[in-house]
Amino acid sequence: MFIHKKNPQGSAGYDTLVKHWTTWYTAADFKQMKAAGLNSIRLPVGWWYYDKDAGVQNSVYTVPTQALSAKDHPITAVIQMAKDAGLVVLLDLHGVPGSQNGLDNSGRRSNDTNPARWGYHWFYDQSKLDDTIKIVVSMAKYVETLKSNGVDNIIALELVNEPWVFGDMSIVRDFYVKAITAIRQSSQVPIIIHDAFRHQEWEWLMNDWPFENVYMDTHIYHAFNADDIASSTPDCDRNKIIVAQNIACGYGSMLRFKTCTSLPTLVGEWSLANDDCISIIRGAQYSVQNKDYGQCLHLKERVGNQWWKDHYRQFGYKQMAMAERELGWFFWTWKTGPGTEEDPSVAYWSYSASMAANIMPKNLDNVNQNITEACYVFEDTAPYKC
Repeated sequence: MFIHKKNPQGSAGYDTLVKHWTTWYTAADFKQMKAAGLNSIRLPVGWWYYDKDAGVQNSVYTVPTQALSAKDHPITAVIQMAKDAGLVVLLDLHGVPGSQNGLDNSGRRSNDTNPARWGYHWFYDQSKLDDTIKIVVSMAKYVETLKSNGVDNIIALELVNEPWVFGDMSIVRDFYVKAITAIRQSSQVPIIIHDAFRHQEWEWLMNDWPFENVYMDTHIYHAFNADDIASSTPDCDRNKIIVAQNIACGYGSMLRFKTCTSLPTLVGEWSLANDDCISIIRGAQYSVQNKDYGQCLHLKERVGNQWWKDHYRQFGYKQMAMAERELGWFFWTWKTGPGTEEDPSVAYWSYSASMAANIMPKNLDNVNQNITEACYVFEDTAPYKC
C-alpha cells in the first residue's frame, strides 16, 4: 500500500513545490561547489518529469508547466547553472513507475512490514518495467536536445537508482539490456547502471554483455545496518568511527573486483555518517527500518570536538582515496533540507555543512596528496591492474 497526495495548481502544496524548484539550488551553490574543487554533480530526478514526453500516465505527481527543454524548466535550469559554473552532470533516474525499492526517495514509500517485498511493485510488474524504458528513452532524447541547444555538460544517464537489494538481479539485468537497446536507437549517451547493493552476481550477469560505454554505480554507507550503527556509549561511538575508517581502506579491493569482473565502477553515493540519527532520515521512514540501539544518545558531544573532526575527516579521506582509484565519487548530498541546520548530524550528510564545520576541506585541490595517502598503498599496486 502506498499513500499519495496530488498538489493541483493553486494549492499550498503546489506553491511549495514551485518555490522549491526555483529557489532550492541557485547559481551560487554551483559556484561554491566549483570553488571547493568539485567537478561533477549527480542530479536525481523522478520519472514524472518525463511522463508526458514518454507517454506514460501520471495521475499522482505534480510537475512543472514548462516544456522539458525550456530554459526555465527546473531540471534544465539546474543543468545550465552547473554548466555555467564549469561542472558536468550525471542525470540520475531516482524514482521509477511503481517504485524500484519502496523507499521515499523513489517517490513511493512502502509501509509493508516485510522489507523484502518493497521493490515488488516494479520488479514483478512488466507494465512498470516497460514504462520505465519509455522514461529513460525520453531522458536520453532530452539529453540530445539539450546538447543541440548548447547545454552539453551531461556526461552520463543513470537508468535507475538503487533497485531493491532483495530483488531478482536477473530481472534488473534484463531491464538494463532492454533499456540500453532502446536508448541506443537515438542516443550514444554514456550509461550508468546501479548494482542494487549486490556484488558477486554481476560477475556472471555481465556474461555476453553486448554494450560499450556503460559503467557501474555502487553506493557505500555506514548508516543503516545494525553492525554499522549499533552503539550506546561514548567509548563505543569512538571505536565505531575507527572501525569504519579501517573498513573504508578495504573498499579498494571491493571496487577493483567490481571493475575487473563487471564494469568500470564509481561510488555514486557515500557520506560521513556512521549512524542514522539525522532527523530527516529517522522521521521519513517506518520503524521497520530504524532501530534504536542508543546510537543517538551522545551526538552533541561530537559537535566542535577536535578528536571527532579529525576522525571524520580521515573517514572521508579514506573513502575518497579508494573511490578515486576507480572512476571517482559523489557525496550525498551538497546540502540538506530546511530545519536541519542545527541537527548534530548535519555535517555528516551535507558536504557544504561539513566544510563549514572544518571537517571536509574548503578546497579539494589543495589536499589531493593527503587524500591519496589516507590509506597506505604500496606503490607497485597503484593504480590497480585487472
